Amino acid sequence: MDNCFQAHSHSLQDDIANVKNQIRDVDKAIYDTKEELSRKEIRLKELEDKKKNKSGREKDEIEKRIKETMAALTATEAELDAVCHKGKETKTAIDRKAKSIQSDKKELEKKQNELKKLEAGSGGEEKRGKEAEEAVKRARNKIEALAKGMTTDEEGHAVTLDAQLTDRLKQLEPSLAKKKNELQLCSSQADSEERERSDLERKVRSIEVIISFIV
Repeated sequence: MDNCFQAHSHSLQDDIANVKNQIRDVDKAIYDTKEELSRKEIRLKELEDKKKNKSGREKDEIEKRIKETMAALTATEAELDAVCHKGKETKTAIDRKAKSIQSDKKELEKKQNELKKLEAGSGGEEKRGKEAEEAVKRARNKIEALAKGMTTDEEGHAVTLDAQLTDRLKQLEPSLAKKKNELQLCSSQADSEERERSDLERKVRSIEVIISFIV
């Protein structure tokens, strides 16, 4: 019985020792965690201080830029007012110039129309005069050519009858060659038809002979 008690006592002591060890481990973990939290708090505070300082500098910079921008905007507005005033004066001058140009344009168009009418009239007379001159020139050339035993071509140039006939033959050669080919084709077709007709006649005679024997 004493042995059982001693054994149980040792077991309890071991359990107590284990619990104490676990408590120490927990205490150590808590301590380490607190230390870590403390370090993080210090780091966070440093970051916040830096952020505040940075924000302050950025704010000052932004305010400075705003002031500069406002000053530039004010100057620009003043320049714009001056430009608008000058623009109104310029627009008035431009409007007057545009009216003057429009008036000049209408006057110019009127003169152009009158000039076109004059040119049309003189152009017709000039054309008729040139045609008459060309007709007289062609007639004179033809008379001179006939006196030399020659004639004239379509352009009124003097040429010999042989040259004119040769030129005409050259012009007709393609047409004559075409007609010749057509005649040859017709002749070939006629020969072919004649051969077919002869073959048919022979066949008919052969059939007639056969029928005569049968009858």
